[in-house]
Amino acid sequence: MYYALIFISLFLFSCGESKNPKNTQIATENKEVAEAKPAKNPITAEIDLIALEKTDAFKDSLIVHIDYDPVFYTKKNYKAVSFNKMLEKYFDVAGLDTSKTRLIFECTDNYITSMNLGLALHHKGFIAFRDMDAPTGKKFLPAKKGTETKDLAPFYLVWQDYKKNTGGFSFPYNLLKIKLQHIDE
Repeated sequence: MYYALIFISLFLFSCGESKNPKNTQIATENKEVAEAKPAKNPITAEIDLIALEKTDAFKDSLIVHIDYDPVFYTKKNYKAVSFNKMLEKYFDVAGLDTSKTRLIFECTDNYITSMNLGLALHHKGFIAFRDMDAPTGKKFLPAKKGTETKDLAPFYLVWQDYKKNTGGFSFPYNLLKIKLQHIDE
């Protein structure tokens, strides 16, 4: 019993909060310094596609024909909304230097990719939310990636005027969020 009381006393004193005001001051100073430094390339705006889907943002959808889909290596048809119109509506892109602004795409599996905003605005992008070849009850056909099979839902960014082997384009699937980031050079 004596040893149990000693152990409990040591445990309580070792796990308790430090009463040393000097340590507290250092922690406070470091926190203030960390908060005072702005991020090098901060995210300036964000579109949450799941939240947007709950509004009427997808009501103006259309069937989009894609001549070459690099995920399926063939022609595809999707039900989608204009990515360009979405960018113009939810991001104030008119006054931006598009050569110094990137779009960051965040996906469900924590995959993140990006592309230049200027490239996106000069091409015909679409946020697909249904593969027209998918069976009833499914949003997309599964895609093969090596030995894995991938579901593309909830959203997939496709490009109508993409030419095979053209660089700079992103085709993120499992897409959740689109972020705008200014790049300092």
